[in-house]
Amino acid sequence: VTGTRVNLLPYIEMPINPIFGYIKPKLSFQSISYQLDNVQPGEDDAPSVAVPMFSVDSGLVFERDMTLGGMGMMQTLEPRLMYVYVPAENQDTAPLFDTGSGSISSYNVLFRERRFFGGDRVGDDNHVALGVTTRILADSDGRERLKASLGQLYYLSDRVVGLNPDDAPETSGASDVFAELNALMTNEIDFRSTFRWEKDGTLANMSAGIQYDSGLRRAVTADYFKDSFQNEDIRFTMDWPLAPRWQFSTGQRYSITDADFRESSIGLVYDSCCWAVGMSATRNLQSDGEYNDRFVLSLELAGLGKISTAQ
Repeated sequence: VTGTRVNLLPYIEMPINPIFGYIKPKLSFQSISYQLDNVQPGEDDAPSVAVPMFSVDSGLVFERDMTLGGMGMMQTLEPRLMYVYVPAENQDTAPLFDTGSGSISSYNVLFRERRFFGGDRVGDDNHVALGVTTRILADSDGRERLKASLGQLYYLSDRVVGLNPDDAPETSGASDVFAELNALMTNEIDFRSTFRWEKDGTLANMSAGIQYDSGLRRAVTADYFKDSFQNEDIRFTMDWPLAPRWQFSTGQRYSITDADFRESSIGLVYDSCCWAVGMSATRNLQSDGEYNDRFVLSLELAGLGKISTAQ
């Protein structure tokens, strides 16, 4: 099935921003319509759906002065609450071109108005997202030295609209718990991490990493990942100058679980004032256990475009 899709999302929003927080009521109206070719006999070749959506995003900001390591700091406490309501509309005749259920993968993804990722479905919803963030900012330069967030979704009704007509309704009453912790250790080194706990308290996913970035073409990162299947990976990346116009880069992702490299890349670029030439080689482990090797040679003309070839 092929065709044309028109997706419109007009909305009215009235932000209210007092000094101590904010509240953003929003009324949206999503309209999706198709003109399809190659449909089966008797099937609708022009399905459409129109769904209103209502949300209210709100938060408060509390501040206090503090001293940490002899330096003046300001700490904030920022509770956040968002309510989303979307009624259920039958969309069984609509195709699936680019839409998936996705997943709530981080604290920020909790505060979304739409349940699906893509433009083919408007998922019904009736939930409250609750979260809290605290930050520590330096008085000297205003930079954020630490940020920690914790949040969860609470569903007020089942979700009956699925990607496919035979999908069972989603009946869970709450999402998993998500947290983030980021810290600026020095002006060039920062630490970042994410966590996801299942409702029974089991740690399902986590990531933690350190990044060094001097701002002078020198950057190094090291990350650790653990997913819900108990797979553990380590990733290392580096971008470093070898000479004034030569830049070296590499990236390695090693599976602790499989004792093997999942991804490996190495690259070299020569950058003149008005042109650049680069070469890179990558190796990726595919789902069937075989490796995919790729070599890329590229030529870039400043302001004109880029030509590359891959084998």
